[in-house]
Amino acid sequence: MTYIFVTLPLMEAKKVTQNCQIGVDISSSKINMLEKKRNECLQIFNNMNKKTEDSLIFESTFTLKMVEYADSYVANLVNIVKLFPSFAVKKYYTWSSPLGENQCIPYDDYRYELIAIYYNIAAHFVNVAHHFLCVKSKVGNISSLEKNSYHVLLKAAGYFSLVKNVVDNIKFQPIGVAEMPFKPDDVIALFSFLETLSLAQAQEIGTTRSNNVGPKQTSDLTTKLCHQLFLFYKECNEISNSVKSCSKNFSNMSALCQLKSDVFLSLMYNYAASWAFTSSPSNALHFMNRANIEVAKIQKHAKVNKKLRSIYSCEKILENCYSTIKRNDERLRKINSLVHRVKMTEGEIQPPIPQVLAVKEKIELPIELPTPASIQ
Repeated sequence: MTYIFVTLPLMEAKKVTQNCQIGVDISSSKINMLEKKRNECLQIFNNMNKKTEDSLIFESTFTLKMVEYADSYVANLVNIVKLFPSFAVKKYYTWSSPLGENQCIPYDDYRYELIAIYYNIAAHFVNVAHHFLCVKSKVGNISSLEKNSYHVLLKAAGYFSLVKNVVDNIKFQPIGVAEMPFKPDDVIALFSFLETLSLAQAQEIGTTRSNNVGPKQTSDLTTKLCHQLFLFYKECNEISNSVKSCSKNFSNMSALCQLKSDVFLSLMYNYAASWAFTSSPSNALHFMNRANIEVAKIQKHAKVNKKLRSIYSCEKILENCYSTIKRNDERLRKINSLVHRVKMTEGEIQPPIPQVLAVKEKIELPIELPTPASIQ
């Protein structure tokens, strides 16, 4: 199985300005320490942007350092806000937004920092999985890379969920007076999309491993996992419809999710056919027919997906889908003609129920945020 995983751009920090109308009686040593910790975060993010070809940034030591710096800065920032509530709106933070409306509007809410920092960590984990399975993978080490990629994607989903909660906190408990640089509902939908996409890619790894263990396509487990995989990508499609973004990156990711939902729906019916064939050849032929119907739909949209295939090199995943279903169709029909000689079941038959494998890791802020009432 060829993995086609996405990569995510990082948010970039722009100029930080002061709100001169707000005075904060805070020592210069505390300010200097805070700026030092922020600069450490920004430096490590800059390294991630500039050295994507350097495999060292994808290793665990770099990742641990990144999370350590981020948590240290956030804890320091929140502690200062707790001690000096007016500091929460003292600075105007500006970040680029490569997946949303990239307006770079300064915003006077310290929580904006948290959104950008933890989004970047989540994005890095997604990029680690891409590097491992789409760049670094070889036959000899694919198993360990799959395992590592699976776990970092669950972390990514956890961080996207964390960021979504921070945006939700800003939405219902605003403290800044400047124009919000994003529409909360749009950003919440975007992070929901990325969270679900991370889970989908993790589920894809589990489904592939299940299919590669033991006799091919004989277990209902593969069918159940693939069923849930289809549902994850289908959910991505549904969420993407509510995200208002002109970003080409987001548009391409949405199109890839649509293609994958079609591919894995076809494969799910294909696996269901193999699973059902021993106990009910008629039902198996029904599932095989459904698989062929879904493949025909994919092929019909081949011209529409031409640009997408050039961006993500999706040719292999499509060829694998077509050849897998064709071989299984020929195999089952041949056995049926020689042994069972039954017709396919008419009407609607439900495949095995979906089974969730990928569950996001629970990620929490290093320190509890103060209530807006204590700030205002």
